Amino acid sequence: MIATVVLCDVRDSRKIIDRERFGEQLRGCLLDLNQSHSTLVARFAVQAGIDEFAGIVHTANCGEVITRLWSGLYPHAVRCSVVTGLLDVLGVAEQPDNLPSVHDFDGPAFHQAADQLELMRNSDQLLCYQNAALEPWQNELISNLGDLLNAQMLDWTQHQQEVIFRYGLNGTQAAVADSLGISQSVVSRSLAAVDYKRFSRALGQWRACFGQLPESQR
Repeated sequence: MIATVVLCDVRDSRKIIDRERFGEQLRGCLLDLNQSHSTLVARFAVQAGIDEFAGIVHTANCGEVITRLWSGLYPHAVRCSVVTGLLDVLGVAEQPDNLPSVHDFDGPAFHQAADQLELMRNSDQLLCYQNAALEPWQNELISNLGDLLNAQMLDWTQHQQEVIFRYGLNGTQAAVADSLGISQSVVSRSLAAVDYKRFSRALGQWRACFGQLPESQR
């Protein structure tokens, strides 16, 4: 089968002081993702310690899933090695109401994602996407725009991240202000400080591009 592997690790994980708290944050983030059956081929699971984890997603939903990872693990920097390609099913038990685990799969896309992640550890790159059906420049464009968006999110303050997250959920500045107990002018200034309109436009276009990839790779 062809699907998209999302293999991640946490940059500078050894510098995390409260590892128990981070572990809880990671488990909560993965649990939230794994409840969205329509976006996944296989559930996300930890691969090594609390530092590396992976899942398999439908390619068209790749941008949405990665964005939720970034948001769910903020303020930690997450490297995402993402490969659309051939996967082998090792043997999945009959579970009509549940998705299989990522551990039930192997194949070339997994090995490519692992090799790619190893190269990323020697650079400052936070996202790299590869799809053999695309031209090299297309893979690079998707990778570099995603990398830039992630880096921008990591520059936000905790307050700005909370405002933007709630704005995405509630849709209006007034609703965000009410939910956080702050004035609408504070919400407006927070959005302006991060140039939210420009960011949101770029993020939306980046996420949408995964739905336009060649049908043979979805």
